[in-house]
Amino acid sequence: MRKNRYRSSINKKRLILKGLLLFATPFIFGIAFFKGYFLLINQPYFQIKEIKITGNKRLSKNELLTWINLSPHQSLLSLRLSLLKRRLISHPAIEEVNIYRKWPDKLIISLKEREPVALIYDDARVLATDKEGFLFHMKDYPNLPIIKGAYKDRSLLGEAINLLIDLKDSPLKISELYLDQDLGITFYTNGIEVYLGRGDYERKLFSLHKVLAYLDQIGLEKIKRIDLNRVKKVCVRFEG
Repeated sequence: MRKNRYRSSINKKRLILKGLLLFATPFIFGIAFFKGYFLLINQPYFQIKEIKITGNKRLSKNELLTWINLSPHQSLLSLRLSLLKRRLISHPAIEEVNIYRKWPDKLIISLKEREPVALIYDDARVLATDKEGFLFHMKDYPNLPIIKGAYKDRSLLGEAINLLIDLKDSPLKISELYLDQDLGITFYTNGIEVYLGRGDYERKLFSLHKVLAYLDQIGLEKIKRIDLNRVKKVCVRFEG
């Protein structure tokens, strides 16, 4: 009986020991893994020694590094590229981003900045807009057409932007556009006010080019306003 009790006690101790080992093993391996990982990412061999950024025309390298809060000596192993990409793409002036590692110590960032097609004047604020109508701030604003009025009407703003894109290579240079939700688009070129209204822009611009070519014979400086709202009835108002 005593031998059986003794063997039973030993078996219980063995079971308890096995249970403790089963419980502790993942914990021990976990500690060992994290300790090894910590030692690995702190190896100077994997610390970032070079950050190469391409595609930035107006944004400086320092601006971009500040925006993503990236330390130059951070380990390449510890970087979360998806997080860095989200941070960069959240910048209003950036349209596309690609980031990849070049082992063992180089980070490559390739980006595409938004290209402004016009400036938006809204009281004291100045914003730039790209071809998609995305509004963003710039440090230095280039010499671009100015859009005023109902720019918050996304449909009307889109029509104005498409108009500017269509006229990009045209000799007709637009200095300013005024948007009105009821009246449509009015723009200014060489001191002449041109009222387009809304819609049928291709035909209206074709008529405008014909009118300007004809009136150039008497001097465009005498023209004050051209009304193209009705394509079949173009009205021209002269100075005086």
